[in-house]
Amino acid sequence: MTQGKGNFEKLRIESYKDSAFTEKVEGIFMLLLILRHITTRHKIEFCDTQAPGRSMPVLKFNKIPAQK
Repeated sequence: MTQGKGNFEKLRIESYKDSAFTEKVEGIFMLLLILRHITTRHKIEFCDTQAPGRSMPVLKFNKIPAQK
């Protein structure tokens, strides 16, 4: 990202045909971001299975869903 004026940031996205980034695809996508309006949410999900004979459930990692 490049610094813009005030609380604005410019995001530049370029595409490549290969994973070595040697051959560009024509066209550039530019986006102006207003940073004070952007929020992200992260979440981790667990499976909480109750084992026989235990008073508390055992938490086991399940997945990390997509970021919002």
